[in-house]
Amino acid sequence: MFDPAAMGTLIIGLNANKADTEVARPRRPAPASRRAHRGIRVVLANALRQAATALEPSAVRDTAS
Repeated sequence: MFDPAAMGTLIIGLNANKADTEVARPRRPAPASRRAHRGIRVVLANALRQAATALEPSAVRDTAS
């Protein structure tokens, strides 16, 4: 007789054992092209945050005036 619960438990155990015995590959650093664009993304994100603040001021500032 086939027991699906026992088979599922066996598969989970085997997957955990496989994960424990595999050697983790070292992570490679990001390519230079991605690192170069990071500064541009930070500047753009800050500009968008300032624009959003100017267009939609916070509720605290609205109630104080």
